[in-house]
Amino acid sequence: MLYDLHEEPWIAPQSVSGLSRRRLPTLERPRLVFSAVPVAWDRWVEVWDEAIAGRPARPIISVRVLPATPS
Repeated sequence: MLYDLHEEPWIAPQSVSGLSRRRLPTLERPRLVFSAVPVAWDRWVEVWDEAIAGRPARPIISVRVLPATPS
């Protein structure tokens, strides 16, 4: 299976011959393409100011890549 990263806004898995036919989820593009995740200007400024002040880096955004663990 593969995901065409050019699809928008949802990316559905596509079957590739010779590979497992395991069922994969359809995902929103920002879950796979980080450049598609919007970052607010005030968040950029906050991170920049922290870096200049020498404080430890924190993530600019929070992105969930892997699915939630089944309960």
